[in-house]
Amino acid sequence: MNRGRSGSDSGSDSDSGSDSGSGSGSESGSGSDSGRSRSTTSTDDQMIGLDQWRTTIKQVYAPPPPSKIQQLPAAGDQVAPSDPPKVTALGLTATTTEFNADRQTHVVMVNSLDRDQKVFPLPTQVRLKLPRVYRNVAAIDIVQVKFFCGLYAISAARKNNGLWVTDISGTRQVTVADGTYTLQQLLARLATALSTGSSLTYTASWNPTAGRVTIAATGTFSLLFQSKLPVYNQSAYSEWGLGWNLGFGGQPADLSGSTITATYWPRLTDDFLYLQLNETEHMNDVDHTDLENTAASQDPTGQINHYFGKLLLNNYGCYAQTFIEAPKTFSPAIGRLERLTFTWTDRHGNALTTPDAASCDWHMTLRITEYVDIQTATSAVK
Repeated sequence: MNRGRSGSDSGSDSDSGSDSGSGSGSESGSGSDSGRSRSTTSTDDQMIGLDQWRTTIKQVYAPPPPSKIQQLPAAGDQVAPSDPPKVTALGLTATTTEFNADRQTHVVMVNSLDRDQKVFPLPTQVRLKLPRVYRNVAAIDIVQVKFFCGLYAISAARKNNGLWVTDISGTRQVTVADGTYTLQQLLARLATALSTGSSLTYTASWNPTAGRVTIAATGTFSLLFQSKLPVYNQSAYSEWGLGWNLGFGGQPADLSGSTITATYWPRLTDDFLYLQLNETEHMNDVDHTDLENTAASQDPTGQINHYFGKLLLNNYGCYAQTFIEAPKTFSPAIGRLERLTFTWTDRHGNALTTPDAASCDWHMTLRITEYVDIQTATSAVK
């Protein structure tokens, strides 16, 4: 029995040996796990190093931040000290350039005599190349202008150099030569023209007290102010012919008698001209009224954004210098400006193309303003 228990004990010892073997095997397995743990730790270290390397490369080759536009500090402002320069992993210094959007003004002298006179024979219709190309143009205006007034007040082109008269010698048209006259000169020319070819003797005089012109003859005569006018002028109230310039207005009418006196002050000068600049760049901002006919329509007849400015004329043979303008501001700015077109017109918008316009040379001073980017004083290493 004791031997049996001893055998059992021996078997138990055998189980113990088995456990030992199991333990031995367990220890062996434990040793294998330890090897795997060391291998995993080495791989993680490599991945962490790779991630750090990638982060460093991204910092080195990262694009610089966009430039900032900042206002320059005003005089007397306290400027905060700038931060120390930022240095990348490769030892490069990161910098930021700052710009201030500012305006720059240029003064340009323009002269009608500088035009190509073969292409533009008249100074009243001119296109000139500017001395350089102006970019991002924010505004343009005229500082000074000087225009020689050589326009005729009386001319065939204006259809106001003649009138029709009927007397015992018949009906005829009398004319005076193109030109700008004093009132006394015009009346003397007219009296001579009326008397020529007629059995009557005519006189033309002006009463300085009443401010009226009187035409008289040694017999009865008729001045055909209306019936001999073109149909489109017969209902006009202004600028319909020589009679209107002499003061026989508003609406034209045939008058008869041995003495005929005007009802208005004579008009022998032009008052003003208009100027148009580049229409393609929409430089003309001046609005104006126009002839109305309320019997036909109550709508306005004027135009908007039609002229750049208005020139008040001086006496014939003198320079006009009074200019009223609407300085043009461009929004958005004109990207490129290299030429200007100048067109002078009468009050009806008709370009001055008559032969007398050839003497109307002019010169002016323009002010052109550009948008420019200027590096600021605080633009430095960041």
